[in-house]
Amino acid sequence: MSASSSSTTQVLTTYLAWKGAAGVGAPAGGQAQSSCSALPPGARVKVRGLTGAPEHNGSEGVARSYDASKQRYLVELGEKQLALRAGNLLQMLTVKARSEPSADSKWVEAVIVDYDEASGEFDLRGPEVSSRARAGDIDKMLLNTGAIVVVHGLQAESAKQWNEHNGKVLEFDEAAQRYLVQVAPGTNLKIRPENIRLYPLV
Repeated sequence: MSASSSSTTQVLTTYLAWKGAAGVGAPAGGQAQSSCSALPPGARVKVRGLTGAPEHNGSEGVARSYDASKQRYLVELGEKQLALRAGNLLQMLTVKARSEPSADSKWVEAVIVDYDEASGEFDLRGPEVSSRARAGDIDKMLLNTGAIVVVHGLQAESAKQWNEHNGKVLEFDEAAQRYLVQVAPGTNLKIRPENIRLYPLV
């Protein structure tokens, strides 16, 4: 493995070890959702990108369950329930955001309320902040434990099989400037912020 590949991601627990323990094969294109890749029941979401029922775009709701056979989440929108793909759901996560534009301002709580396709920025709102940031802008926004992200752009041979798969943020390593992401039971990767995305999920 090259030095550049090592700096991109550090595999903490290898896939082969996980395979031996879990008795399963490599990740496939139609990813099966697990506890480390699925939105948890009760997750707040905003509906986006529907073409068949565009009247629901912009609606806020709650993900109640996941149907693996249909690859759909059951989302409660007021009195209605819709079966929606992960790619049509924006997580309305609580994150850490800077209270002011300067990098030395304090971190405060904010909620992701929307996403701008053109700029790739998320709208953040909170009692002490109203700002915008991209998922990789760790000077402006930090993800909390439990956020579901999509891994992409990994180059290391031992890790690139996880590209375009969901994972769960476990923590942010400030010293290494990496997120620790669980991509499968027993398999955690240390990933650069630019190698994760929040929307759309897969």
